[in-house]
Amino acid sequence: MPTKHSRPRNSSPTPGLGVAAAGLCLDFVNTEGVERNSPPDRLEALDLFLDWAIGKELIDATGAAALRRAPDARKDGAAFLASARALRESLYRIFSELVAGGEPEKADVEILDGYLTRSLARLQFVSSSGRFSWRMSEPPKRLAELLQPIALSAADLLRSDRLDRLKECGGETCSWMFIDESRNRSRRWCDMSDCGNRAKAQRFYRRHSQGV
Repeated sequence: MPTKHSRPRNSSPTPGLGVAAAGLCLDFVNTEGVERNSPPDRLEALDLFLDWAIGKELIDATGAAALRRAPDARKDGAAFLASARALRESLYRIFSELVAGGEPEKADVEILDGYLTRSLARLQFVSSSGRFSWRMSEPPKRLAELLQPIALSAADLLRSDRLDRLKECGGETCSWMFIDESRNRSRRWCDMSDCGNRAKAQRFYRRHSQGV
């Protein structure tokens, strides 16, 4: 059984700039894990992360290729992955603490705030069909800029009315975070077809092995 804040765990062009895109930060937190068909840790290698970022439309394939070809890509990539892992763990601890009814650590909030502060210079306020929104003024040119929309997504979620629906998977070997959209807020697992079915199978086995 996972201990508190320890993890046996395993969408739009400018995500993280509205409640509808707040799931980006949870997708990022869940990039490490052994659940949900055992996906690889997307922060183990730069190529893995860039492929994930393309899938989330944080960058296009051309932009990702340019970052891969950069003269110091290998050196910068190692430092970037370390900082990305630190952000991921800070976000996980913030979310997990809130789910448990506690107060996040100041140090974790400060890490998030640092990314938010650096993102301000790249934000534009735009209108389209009478609706207003934030978007990044230009595509990311440095690896670190890929983390800014994720931080913005986290800030959106933390300020939204969906925060009280944030949950951590109840699976014994999973701590993926998710938003419980069920009407009575009774969802316990990140995915019913995976962790949910596994939990039911374990309960069935225990009951029958004990002759219940």
